[in-house]
Amino acid sequence: MLASSRHPISRGLGSLDEEGWRELVKAIGKATHDELPESQALCEKWIDAFGDRNLVGKGAALTCQAFIASSDRRFEELEELLHKAAVANQSSNQFYAFIWLKAAEIQTELFKGDIVRAMHLLRQADKTAEKIGVPKSFLSKMLGVLEVQILLEQDHHLVSPESAQASFDFALNYGVTDILWGCTQTCSRLLYHQGFRDRAMALLEQARLAASERELPRLNILTKVQLAEFTLLNNEELEPPILPDESELIFTPNQNRAIQAHIALVRSMYRLRLGKQFGVAGNYAREALQAASAISDARTRVAAQYCQALAAFALGSSKPAKRMMLDANLHAEHLNCHFTPLWIKEALLSLSPLARNLFDDLPDTAEAATTKDPEVRADDLSAAPVPGHTDPVITVRQISILKCISNGMTNKAIAERLLVTEDAVKWHLKKIFSELGVTNRVQAVTEARLRGLL
Repeated sequence: MLASSRHPISRGLGSLDEEGWRELVKAIGKATHDELPESQALCEKWIDAFGDRNLVGKGAALTCQAFIASSDRRFEELEELLHKAAVANQSSNQFYAFIWLKAAEIQTELFKGDIVRAMHLLRQADKTAEKIGVPKSFLSKMLGVLEVQILLEQDHHLVSPESAQASFDFALNYGVTDILWGCTQTCSRLLYHQGFRDRAMALLEQARLAASERELPRLNILTKVQLAEFTLLNNEELEPPILPDESELIFTPNQNRAIQAHIALVRSMYRLRLGKQFGVAGNYAREALQAASAISDARTRVAAQYCQALAAFALGSSKPAKRMMLDANLHAEHLNCHFTPLWIKEALLSLSPLARNLFDDLPDTAEAATTKDPEVRADDLSAAPVPGHTDPVITVRQISILKCISNGMTNKAIAERLLVTEDAVKWHLKKIFSELGVTNRVQAVTEARLRGLL
């Protein structure tokens, strides 16, 4: 940390004590061992005592706090911490903290499931690092761990076994719980999808062993839940999955919610596999959906909606089930999440014969290939999108309607695709025109592109 900054390097014991280096190592070490509340308190105490005279250390402490806020899904607080830490790090050329700060920022978008934003931030971090001269070795490996997770969602064919293994090896040696778990889940699910089931489970066992050796209980529980999901998909017997007990969830409230969402999802999948208790399966899916929504976890929400839809379909509620599926797919498409729907779809197809009936009966969600309405032609619109920006007053369904009209689809065609009435489409168009401040379809698409909504 000192070597990569403007701080005059001194190894004297007096300097270590006067500038608070010992206390800082202890504070950050707590975060490394996933003791986040303790680390948060110690970092705050350290900044009050030493922050005014040790700018390098202040940047590191603020970066640690930002990483904690990201891990705990305190996204509003994170914005302020990112700004404060960036100022301190840039003032002292603190390259090591710069890398971890960018990792926290990108990791946050992965938690949210906003793959568009995550990729934009990753590219931005790489360019900024090059401009200010951040050493490449550690930077490229850390960004590589995050890029594998992004690429898996964008297009899993872009992730080679070699790059996935390299990222996992790095994360296994250097990653804190969230970095290591994100990479572990990505690589294990990719291997499982590719048919290497034993390798996928072996990789999870490696992560669990690391959790045991380093005394990281949250990582240990996360790997157990994923192993339970794989075992459920593998198991020909109808044995219930072995899942952690509620008493084991001793972490921050939002970290607990993330685990509870995955546990509820696995329990829902187990009931769907039984071929009965569909009402119970739907209840567990709702639990997962509520927990995921509380922490803005879009990918788990999508998976929960799939399970909820299949449970509803099994109970005879065909139309609501299709709408749930369609909403999930539209949300995933908006965020550029493509692997999550693929993953849960394949899982449900392997668990329940009813899944095939539901998926086959859905309308085609592909964008219109040809322009049916001459009023709007997407090729004539040259406005470049702004990556990673969204407008909170425009809903995901309305963005889907914008995509449809950019492809020249008529109101009737849009209604058929989205399983709504033409009157509903017209109502959404009025809302879109009002929120974007436009009066027709051409202007709406142009303005949407300028805002990065398309």
